[in-house]
Amino acid sequence: MVVRVKCQYASALEKFRHAHRQATLTAALVLNTLGVGAYVLGVWRLLSDLRLTGEFAISRGLFSHWQVWLSLGVILNAAGVSLNRYAHTDEEQPQTEEAS
Repeated sequence: MVVRVKCQYASALEKFRHAHRQATLTAALVLNTLGVGAYVLGVWRLLSDLRLTGEFAISRGLFSHWQVWLSLGVILNAAGVSLNRYAHTDEEQPQTEEAS
């Protein structure tokens, strides 16, 4: 009778990688969503300056300028795209299995 025992050493590492990938993808989704929101506020402020929409909610301070909101949108979307690329780099690398 032959008994084979399979030991899965990589199961804990794979669980960690999966959780890490999911956290990174979630952060990328949140950053991209916040970036779109910043674009919307920037366009609203720009159209408010052109008197095409109602008054903008923030009338004084740093965040009362449309340039700040559009720049913030670009930064947030760039961070989201880079996190998304980072999360998908592990999928592209081939897995090598050792033969026993």
